[in-house]
Amino acid sequence: MGHIRKQMISIYLNATCNLACKYCVLATQNNVVLDEDMRIDIDFAKKGISDFFRDYAGKAVRYYGAGEPTIAFEQLCELTEYARTLTDDEVFFELQTNGFFSEEKAKWIKDNMSFVWISCDGMPDIQNKYRPVKNGSKSSTIVERNIKYLADNDNNKVGCRATLPIEMIDRQMELIDYFISLGVKYICVERAFSSLDDDLYEAEQQSPDYFADKYYEAYLYAKEKGVFYGHLNMANFDEKVHFNCRACFPYPHLTTDGYVSCCDIAPFGKEIYKDKSQLELVYGKWNAECGRIEYDEEKISKIRSRNVDVLRKSTCANCEAIDYCAGGCLGQALFETGSILGKSSWNCAVTKNLFKRMPVDEGLYPITHS
Repeated sequence: MGHIRKQMISIYLNATCNLACKYCVLATQNNVVLDEDMRIDIDFAKKGISDFFRDYAGKAVRYYGAGEPTIAFEQLCELTEYARTLTDDEVFFELQTNGFFSEEKAKWIKDNMSFVWISCDGMPDIQNKYRPVKNGSKSSTIVERNIKYLADNDNNKVGCRATLPIEMIDRQMELIDYFISLGVKYICVERAFSSLDDDLYEAEQQSPDYFADKYYEAYLYAKEKGVFYGHLNMANFDEKVHFNCRACFPYPHLTTDGYVSCCDIAPFGKEIYKDKSQLELVYGKWNAECGRIEYDEEKISKIRSRNVDVLRKSTCANCEAIDYCAGGCLGQALFETGSILGKSSWNCAVTKNLFKRMPVDEGLYPITHS
């Protein structure tokens, strides 16, 4: 479905992690986050949920984080129960996790989450190379166990999100077969980026056309197998959009240091984290003394300026894909160009390549992008 359909409040539960992913764009394993900012203020999170349910039609909560959200398991459980008390409507809960958790947590997740995205890079050789446990041990056995367990239900409410280092570009069909063997029907992939700490991982970049060609081959292969195979640069091909994604609306993302951002690329709001977070995408702040969230209307207006009408007259003039792209990913464009109206040249090239040969407006995709 058009990425903007993901109308949820995102809650970053904590900023610690049990894995040491090589390409972690947040590099939280390097102790760059103050102790006081490691876990979200529960009152802030509850206020954010109640405000969202009051002001938006959708009743949906997404758990994510600069770290692994299941580490803050008590808060995860408490906020889930709290959200249910606020409405007679059914609440949609989405969890984005690295999948490295106990069987006890897996059972609770299966019973309580509407959909679970597990970040797993696929086959054990790749998973263990790029997503080792912090102590250096292998993560694949536990992650594979949890994927199988969550996929084993009538609703099949689990998807896998794989990061593709350069050696995986040519192994995508193998990746698809692996996830199918675990019972997964929904897969999203993205290319690997260099870590913010260059000493950890520096990504080798494939040409956008080669990447698009190999992705498209894998997309067709997955389709033959009855599996949805998504990617950020085709996430809106199923319907025309005004905004690329929820970030441009914006829908709130509550950070562990007490701020509201619009995008996962802005997981912190304090000035001390400016090298780890795109602060231009932070538009609100928790006032604990008053018990309310204060918003910056000027920033909201600026974020919303990244829309089809504005981009059609500027950055994306004369682009035939604009109605099914809306400028592409806000976070990546801002990171690369320094402008909210900027354009990621690599992403733009991939989108145009895929737009020429992939179907558009042929029915909504079965899931929103991870």
